[in-house]
This record gives sequence, C-alpha cells and structure tokens, in this order.
Amino acid sequence: MNDCIVVYHNIDYAIGLEEESPLENYTIEELDLLQQYLLIDICELYDIQWRPLNHKNDLSTCTCYHFFPRFARILPDNGKELLHPAEQIQYFLKHLKPLMPNDLFSRCKTMSVDGWDQYVSKVQGSIVWFPKHRPAAIRLDQLDRENSSYPVIVHFGIRPAVLSIQYNQEYRQAYKSYLKVFFLLKNRTPTDEDKANLRDKEQRLKQIVAKHAEQLKREIVVEISSEYAYRTGFKSDIIQHSLLLSSLHDHLRFHQSLTELENELVGYRFKDRWLMQLALTHPSGNYVLHNNLGPNPDHVKNTLVGSFSRLYFFLIIIFFVKANCRIRNTVYGDRKQLFRPITKRGVSTLFKIMAKKAKTCEHISEITNYERLEFLG
Repeated sequence: MNDCIVVYHNIDYAIGLEEESPLENYTIEELDLLQQYLLIDICELYDIQWRPLNHKNDLSTCTCYHFFPRFARILPDNGKELLHPAEQIQYFLKHLKPLMPNDLFSRCKTMSVDGWDQYVSKVQGSIVWFPKHRPAAIRLDQLDRENSSYPVIVHFGIRPAVLSIQYNQEYRQAYKSYLKVFFLLKNRTPTDEDKANLRDKEQRLKQIVAKHAEQLKREIVVEISSEYAYRTGFKSDIIQHSLLLSSLHDHLRFHQSLTELENELVGYRFKDRWLMQLALTHPSGNYVLHNNLGPNPDHVKNTLVGSFSRLYFFLIIIFFVKANCRIRNTVYGDRKQLFRPITKRGVSTLFKIMAKKAKTCEHISEITNYERLEFLG
C-alpha cells in the first residue's frame, strides 16, 4: 500500500504504515472509548463511515479499524514507555473539569493581575470543550475577565484560503474579464478607449475587494463565553494529527476495496498499486496528483472526460488480463505547494510545459493536470 498523501494547513503529510508489536493487556472497549472521546466528541468527525456499510447502524458491530493513540511518558535515562489505553482514559478523566469552577468564578473579579495571569498561563493554548454544543471544541488563546459576567475565551484564527477573496465568484468573474482585456492589449497598441476600459475593470476589482474586505478577511477573532467550557488537558497538536485520521481511514478502506477487486473480480494482482489507485480516482479527488484540481474552473468541464478516460483504459487492462494476455511493461506550513507545477496558470505555464524535453524512458510526469493533452488535442 502506497502512502496516504494529505495537504493540511499548507503542510505536506505522507502517512505510511509500519507493522509493530502491540501492547498487552488492553481491551477493544478502551480503544472505542478513546475513539469516541477524541475523534467524535472533540473533533466531531461524524461524517466518517466507521462501520461497514451493511452494519453502519449496528452499534454492536466493531468499527472497520481501531486506532491506538500513541501517548508516551518519559523514563529515566532518556527512555520512553507507551501508555496503555486505561492510563490514557484516567489522564483525560483527571483533567476534564470546568474551565471556571464555582470557587474560581466567585473570586476571579477580585484576583490580582499576577494571580489571574498565572491561572491563564496554565490553560493558554489548550483545547476547551463545550459538551452538546456545535462547534464542540476551540483553542483557548486568551481569557479575558473584563466587561462580562463570565470570562470570555478569545480565539485567534485564520480563515481558510478557500473562503478568501480569490475564491469569491464575483471577484473571479471580474478578474477573468480584466485578464482577458489585459492580455489582449499586450498584443496590440492600445487606444485611449482601451486604456479607459482596462482602468474601469481594475477599478471594479478594487470595489469588489473593498465590499468584501471585512467578510473575507483572513485573520479572525472569535469570542465566546466560558460558562459551559471544560478543560481537556491537551493542546491543538493532538487535534491536528487526529484530523489526519479521516484521510487515512478513507485511504485504508479504499485500498481494502482495491484488494477485493483484485482477488474477487479481476483475479490478477497489479504490480504498481499506485497506478491502479490513479485509474480509479476521480480527477477532483484529494490525492497527491489532484489535490489542487478541485476548485480550478478550467477543469470542471473536462473532469468527466479525464475520469472516464482513465477508467476506460483500466477496463481495457482488465479485459486483456481476463483473456490471459498479460500486460507487460492529497504549526502552519509554508506556501510551497501553491507554487508547484500542479495548477494551471495561463499561457506562461503552458509555454513551460510544452518546452519540456522528452524522456528516453517511461517516468511519472511532474505535471499533474491535463494542459499538455488539451493543447495537443
């Protein structure tokens, strides 16, 4: 099985599997309790199909996979020991307490600045939980006790890029119209009327940005009352890694389906599982070659064509295999993946793609879109 490739908060993850001897003396029920608390109650991963399709509503049936959290404690002489699930559960139960207990709430207004800062430093940067609320968890960046009966939890966040101005439909249409006139005028001598038209379109872009500036601002501040908040005892790094399990879970089930396809339907084991994955993956899928093609409007009308082309080729391979004609030979990171040659960027990128020299042997292309095929077509 090839690695599961995920791009999350501009960080590239390649999640692989390594076989390891499990710990002894633990129960599946303990793993289910940890999974329910961390992945469902805290991370709210409700949309994952944890159980098989024919038993998805049967709570007595085991989930498809059991995840064992790897928490460790430091031993003398730089040693480490993995904690058993029961010890992990005891840790979470010990630290699950109200953020503002009654005794602390009664004297929080009269506490000294040093005393209040000392308490805030203990919970700053940690995850607080609101049972039976949505969203259920948030990172506590600051705790403000002024101007409210209960102290206010302050969270500093960054809006996802998909909600920024570059993905606003009105802005994209105006920007496309601006680029069309801009490149048209570069190929001829512009008249005064052309220059005025270009200025009008540029001014239109500025008006759209000004209209949505507050709504689409990247940096956001969230304030919420701490009345029903609970401390959890862990910080956001656990959330960041737990959210990767949704992609890993789908990846494991997908490859399990590929194995069933090879064993039960095809009767042939493919040498390169990655090519088999590519053939059965939709171009908009969140995999290594297609994690940036989804929001690209130029690929929307070609998505079905590209998908069925690969699937048709894959079915041809199956036909030859069945006929015994053997075929032979997806902390914040940087923005580096935004500048890879995996997205279309107009005429300049097309020139670079078509200028690449041919190879003397078969290799996997670094160009993950269909620009070259569209040009030749």
